Amino acid sequence: MAITELKDRADRLFGRERDLAALRARAGVTGLTVIAGPPQIGKSWLLMALAHRLAAETAPPVSVGFTRSPRGAHDPLLQVVSDLYQRWLAEAGAWQQARTVWAQQKDRLLPAVGRFVGKLSERAAKLVPGGGELPGTAIRESLDALVAANEDLRTGRLIVSRLEYGDARDLVGSMQAITGRPVVLLMDQWEETGGLDAQVSILRDFLREPEEWPCCHIFLGARDGTDAASRLEALKREYPAGVTIYRLGELDLSAASEQRRMVTYLRERVAGIWNVGDDRVVELVDGYPRVISRWVADDARETAQTLEGLQLLVRESIEFRYSDLETLLLGLDGDGRKLAARLALVPLAEDAGAWPVLRPIMMADVEADALDDLRIASVLQEDSEAPRFGHAKRRDAARSFLETHRRETVRAEAGRLALAFARCITVIDGTVFPYATALRGLISVRTYLGPVSLALCEAAARLLGEKWDAPDALLPGARQARTAREPGIAFVLAAGLFNTLIDAKAENDLIRRDALLDELRALSAANPADAAAREQLAKGLFNSLNDAKAEDDRTRRDALLDELRALSAAHPADAAVREKLAGGLFNTLNHAKAEDDLIRRDALLDELRALSAANPADGAVCEQLAMGLFNTLYHAKAEDDLPRRDALLDELRALSAANPAEGAVRERVAKGLFNTLIDAKAEDDLPRRDALLDELRALSAANP
Repeated sequence: MAITELKDRADRLFGRERDLAALRARAGVTGLTVIAGPPQIGKSWLLMALAHRLAAETAPPVSVGFTRSPRGAHDPLLQVVSDLYQRWLAEAGAWQQARTVWAQQKDRLLPAVGRFVGKLSERAAKLVPGGGELPGTAIRESLDALVAANEDLRTGRLIVSRLEYGDARDLVGSMQAITGRPVVLLMDQWEETGGLDAQVSILRDFLREPEEWPCCHIFLGARDGTDAASRLEALKREYPAGVTIYRLGELDLSAASEQRRMVTYLRERVAGIWNVGDDRVVELVDGYPRVISRWVADDARETAQTLEGLQLLVRESIEFRYSDLETLLLGLDGDGRKLAARLALVPLAEDAGAWPVLRPIMMADVEADALDDLRIASVLQEDSEAPRFGHAKRRDAARSFLETHRRETVRAEAGRLALAFARCITVIDGTVFPYATALRGLISVRTYLGPVSLALCEAAARLLGEKWDAPDALLPGARQARTAREPGIAFVLAAGLFNTLIDAKAENDLIRRDALLDELRALSAANPADAAAREQLAKGLFNSLNDAKAEDDRTRRDALLDELRALSAAHPADAAVREKLAGGLFNTLNHAKAEDDLIRRDALLDELRALSAANPADGAVCEQLAMGLFNTLYHAKAEDDLPRRDALLDELRALSAANPAEGAVRERVAKGLFNTLIDAKAEDDLPRRDALLDELRALSAANP
């Protein structure tokens, strides 16, 4: 992701000096300022102007991070921190300054900063061995290392992570410590962000502990009437001292100098006002920036030739209509029509960072010239790196018009895009952000999507950690995809089914949970070569096995364990399934002890031994065996079977010696030594106690 260009628009920004001064005053204190207002009132331009001024200041200098969220963007916090670091490290001497300070403080670095700096230094050594300029890709890749795929440790839920609040705080705080500058983070079009629950939670944490963010101010742009605006108003009520809602109104054109500046600008660009007096021009604009934007837009050039045309554009501006765009869209055919529909359906394509990733899908089977043709025809902006309709309202108008007048095109392209995006999600890490976000966003045209596409949208939302408020589409869509043998989408559906299974259990909807597990079974059976989908089944069986114990359904628990055994036996090379089998054996071993079925407990421990012996390089199985040995060792003392306790400790020692790289096994040895040391004291065997303590010392010394 390249640094966002902070454009100087002073020659075309009118009537905003008072607003800029008020916002600049806010930037000097820790807090949150929301620039709120109706569409096209100038929020984005004002934020850009503020960012440009702050970045240019030298007395004192300010560190600026800026991002604009296209609709559905997954992680604006990551985007703005990435921009912040890229902008700073692009300065002369900044990278050397950073390396010097980090070298002095490396032992005191917070974990997030340490991981980021380590990755960045590694990339820098390859890219700029002489210490020159760091490419933005190196910074972004180093930040991506902080947002790898995340599995909830309790449930195993699979999601694409965001930059964690604590990591962002540490990264911003470290920059402040190095530069001594205040930090200003500006996030435009924040209402477009996906996963608002998570974003609001981040802001709440920021406001709850301002002392952790000294001299850091966050500016957000949010459109009135959106869910985001309502949430920010609620945040203002919750933290009245920390949040300012700055309501942006019409342009302040009370000064004659501002009127003259605006009219001069318009006369140079709009043919229709050549014989209209200055006062009449000011009256027609009436303080609305969107009127100015419509008059000078490329697609309105013909309409703006006459006063009548200008008046029509004024009315359309107030009503948020784009008749010129509608005419252009109506005239499209062939590849141009298909591409326009795709771009209208996927707002994320407007993001310069996401476009290179999405481009192969968006441009598939259309002529490359189709994109140029849309720009030349003024359907898209000509000066934008990524294809943009312009303002979000203009993009929405394009989609709405195509939905009304080109239904079959929208239907065909939405279905094609859903499958294409889903087939690109083969793992869960930062590389799939654009695909998952674009896929989830297609729900905006749900009436044009078939059952399979709807199921894929829901699965993508679940992967992004978002609640699904629409009617359940996952089960019927997964069934249809399985029946139709739709290739390449089993993993996305399986991950969605698994995440939804967890939610159903949390909601105590056991009938739905079991239906989801049944569909996971069927989906895996229909795709026997898809190991990633099979892993989701193994996780579903493992979770349901644990649920069955909590529900006191031993028969079901044992049946699920047998199913895990059979799945692993059918796929002996599948480490992910074997790991869940080992976890199931360990958990059931503990259940057997709790049920006082020691014969079964010991049989399960033997099965764990055999599984580990058959797979000596499998660290996950080795860890489960180590935990089983340790627990049984602990029980042996309670059962007054000291020879067995000591034999199990010896077995733990041997297991650790055979697997010296497995820290989890070593941890169990240490705990076993500690517990046995305590036993030796209670048994008044002080020489043994001291020998065990010496062994602990040696173990720690060998693994500092």
